[in-house]
Amino acid sequence: MRPKKRDILIHTLLRITNKNELRKFPYELLINTKYELFPREKSKFMNVLKRSDIVHAELSYKLVGILYSVHKEMGYGFLERYYQKAIAAELKRNNIDFKEQVKVELIIAGEVIASGIVDFIIDGTIILEIKQGNTFLKTNIDQVNSYLKMSKLQLGIIANFTSRGLLYKRIVNTI
Repeated sequence: MRPKKRDILIHTLLRITNKNELRKFPYELLINTKYELFPREKSKFMNVLKRSDIVHAELSYKLVGILYSVHKEMGYGFLERYYQKAIAAELKRNNIDFKEQVKVELIIAGEVIASGIVDFIIDGTIILEIKQGNTFLKTNIDQVNSYLKMSKLQLGIIANFTSRGLLYKRIVNTI
């Protein structure tokens, strides 16, 4: 099966590592793709490939960066609450608005049917759940899905602090 022109384009863009190679690339081919090139500051790479269809892209990229810096600083083996305190400190340091330990409720006909406590709501748009373990459990994913539906938010991120490094999963509520 012959690869599509778009797949070849994306593969080529992912391999570009310096400015000179980028200048040789025919920019007209980018017009009909869902990918865009944006400059990244303080990087050895001149350009980074970002998808334009990602929900809350900029904020979620910043949030994942904060999660990686917390993991780099602390490592593995702490309780969830310690990771949560470290993340809260980093969010404050980066001037990102957040709420911690937020109660969300499912209300039907004026009656509270279910409730839960979200670790973080970032800037009123993203739910962040912190977990410690080596895998994403189905119950954790279902929990974040429930929180998204109860809060009527669109994006949730589960962050697992593991012995192999930080793992995260984006969960989108299709509302």
